[in-house]
Amino acid sequence: MVAPRPSNGTTTTTGFRPLQNSEGGADNTSIEVAARFSIDGRSAMMDRVMKDPAERLDASVVAKSTDPTPDLVRVLVVDDQLPFRAAARAVISRIQGFELVAEAKSGEEAVELVDRIRPAFILMDINMGEMDGIDATRRITTAYPDTFVVLVSTYTANDLPHAAGSCGAAAYLNKDELSPRVIRTLWEAGGDPAWRGVST
Repeated sequence: MVAPRPSNGTTTTTGFRPLQNSEGGADNTSIEVAARFSIDGRSAMMDRVMKDPAERLDASVVAKSTDPTPDLVRVLVVDDQLPFRAAARAVISRIQGFELVAEAKSGEEAVELVDRIRPAFILMDINMGEMDGIDATRRITTAYPDTFVVLVSTYTANDLPHAAGSCGAAAYLNKDELSPRVIRTLWEAGGDPAWRGVST
């Protein structure tokens, strides 16, 4: 069983089935495209997931029941780029006790999906369309304060927009650092303590 996220109210920083899109349809995109979401070809994140034995898929999460399981951490991935959504899908599928239940391509879709499916954990891209990830995170965490949001982008922590630290996100993660181990650690720790320095 995945350790529950601590509910101390503090804000801190940094198997596999067809997914729903915002229209409720199935998204059967192959995870093979995940290997090329970075501009330089194979991303460091995907190389690490595929090569590190500690990051490989646990056989116990390959076959998942279609019925909701209370102990599973329900995950929503939000990004306007298909290759990164596929990469994130591959990562989540390798974390025992986590279930990727939906994907969104925009902040607007994310807000709509959260109202319907109430995920516990959200990977939220910062740079999207009219409603960016920071605004979407603020709306989601205001309505559902227990939702655990991790902002993701290609920014370094020092280059993040100022509003990122006050939008209600629990952590920030560079996309190339995304891995099963990092996601599990953030969840079990309630975030990354280093994020406190950005959000205060």
